[in-house]
Amino acid sequence: MIGWDSKLLDGAFMWGGGLNYLRGNGGHDLVTAGMLCCSPLLGTGGKATFNTLVAGDAFLQKHGRTVYDAILTHVTRVWSLLDEL
Repeated sequence: MIGWDSKLLDGAFMWGGGLNYLRGNGGHDLVTAGMLCCSPLLGTGGKATFNTLVAGDAFLQKHGRTVYDAILTHVTRVWSLLDEL
């Protein structure tokens, strides 16, 4: 949280309290599990395996769509490989 507050970090892969802190201090969701897939597929036993990528305004303005597209492409490739198993 020190890195976020000091602007050393402009994006993070977070969950739980850290995610809530970033969202409450200028962070915006870049990619969520719900954007990529139905959330129940991304966790087992009540434990989240993926939740949200959060980024600050400057990062989103500079890289937001590029990062989102890259993540979506990668996740789609992984799912297609899993379908082949």
